[in-house]
Amino acid sequence: MKHSTGNTSRSKVDYEYEMEIQQTIINFATSMFQQNKVEEILWDVVQNCIAKLKFEDCVIYMIDDERKVLVQKAAYGPKSIEELKIMNPMEIHIGQGIVGTVAKTGIAEIIKDTSEDPRYIKDDAMRFSEIAIPVIYEGEVFGIIDSEHSQKNFFTLRHLQILTTIASLCANKISRARVEEKMITRELEIAEMKRSLAEAKLIALRSQMSPHFIFNSLNAIQHFIFSEQNDVALTYLNKFSKLIRLILQKANDQVISLEDEINMLELYMQLEALRFSDKFEYEINIDKQINKYVTEVPAMMIQPFVEYAINYSLMNKKDKGKLSLDFKQEDDLIHCSVMDNGIARSESELIKNKRAMHGNDAIENTFKRLATLNAFSEKQSSIEINDLKDDDGIPLGTQVEIILPIEED
Repeated sequence: MKHSTGNTSRSKVDYEYEMEIQQTIINFATSMFQQNKVEEILWDVVQNCIAKLKFEDCVIYMIDDERKVLVQKAAYGPKSIEELKIMNPMEIHIGQGIVGTVAKTGIAEIIKDTSEDPRYIKDDAMRFSEIAIPVIYEGEVFGIIDSEHSQKNFFTLRHLQILTTIASLCANKISRARVEEKMITRELEIAEMKRSLAEAKLIALRSQMSPHFIFNSLNAIQHFIFSEQNDVALTYLNKFSKLIRLILQKANDQVISLEDEINMLELYMQLEALRFSDKFEYEINIDKQINKYVTEVPAMMIQPFVEYAINYSLMNKKDKGKLSLDFKQEDDLIHCSVMDNGIARSESELIKNKRAMHGNDAIENTFKRLATLNAFSEKQSSIEINDLKDDDGIPLGTQVEIILPIEED
């Protein structure tokens, strides 16, 4: 009977032992399931699993493939003094010490007395028992779960079985997390490349907006000098130089302050008014609710339409023309109206004029920039060209409505 009782007792202990192992693994697997990043998985192992096993100390090493060293990534015990931080993280070369040996061989080890093992490397304190378990996926070791205890002969086959199972679960989870992280990184890299290409394209398109204006301005300066209008030439040159400096300063900026945008437009209109001997007048109206100093808009989107209004609409009027720029804000959008009272045109001339506007390189480039901006922004820009008429249908000029997204500091 005693023998029978002994067998029953051993069976009960074995059962409780198996239940403890299974419960520890289930708790760990459940906790780890919620983690999606490698670092989160590692810290979950040491905080929610190792702590329950009542270990004094545990450190998880990961292999740095480039430098071929093991780096401490997560810890439980004295090495972890702050949330998700390791005090004085140690690096161990593969093949060095007990941890390095397990990383090299891929075989777990239990050291009953570290004082008798010359491979033992003291970290923050001397401990007499150590267990090192490789984290292996598809035959490759990429990490080590290493734990130490101040008592000799502390670690058992039970610990080995639990940690081996945890290492296996951890390996599979980390492998999936690494794949997902690589995919996310790749997607971010692709998005960044697309953004960089878009920016380069925008800069290239914007740089093509002003060649005709620069050529005409230089000719105008030359004309004023040759005709001995030196004061006019000097005024023109000063304004021209200021505009060019401003354009060059903002050349690589995708967005600029509305103040800078308006300053460039005003300098441009001043130069054109001088060049055409004040054949037109202009006005700029800004809604009081707009803070032009902090409001930012895509750079140089308005100038091509101002240039077209002056050169193709107002210059053909017999009397003095007028150009108006009106800025209003609606929610997070800037509405700019470019309106001229250019020459009256027949219906066929209106159609011809619109085709000419769309055939203009600077304006075509602006529409291309618009399409590129809209492809990479939730705030959609738009440009609408309308011919103005009175109640009797007589043409009164042209109005271009430009809607741009804004950002405020």
